[in-house]
Amino acid sequence: MRMAGTEEEVESFYRILEDLYTGKIKKPLLQKEVFLRIFRNKNIGEIFVVLFNKQVVGGMLCPFDKKNEMYEWYIGCLDEEMKQYKVYPSVLVTWEAIKYASIHGFKRFNFMGAGIKGKPYGVRDFKMQFGGKLVDAPRYIFVHNPLLYKIGRLAIQLGLGS
Repeated sequence: MRMAGTEEEVESFYRILEDLYTGKIKKPLLQKEVFLRIFRNKNIGEIFVVLFNKQVVGGMLCPFDKKNEMYEWYIGCLDEEMKQYKVYPSVLVTWEAIKYASIHGFKRFNFMGAGIKGKPYGVRDFKMQFGGKLVDAPRYIFVHNPLLYKIGRLAIQLGLGS
């Protein structure tokens, strides 16, 4: 378990993510070049990898905001394949990223997303095992009409939107 040391390790981690995102998650994945740029520029983030028998079996991409917050942007690990060896790369890489954030003076480690409140979500259960608190901080929202937005949020909270 360490920070990626070569572009080949970053590419191996990216292949794990590609399989995960095209097969199971079915959501867009940033281009590999973004990962390589972050690998080359240690001022904007770190890429952690888990190695087993010299092979990358997992990793995590963690960009950061100065010394305020470190983000778990992407995590992809071969936990099912490694279970037979009693090795759980997702747990290892998560602890390593949290430890790195702590040692380097970050105020927060942000797991980025916990699913929809009230709906079962295994990823949230996994993240909650590491402690901390859930914070509702919507991303990618640009509010064109603040009053209408507030009315809509209130309607949803009151259960009028379902």
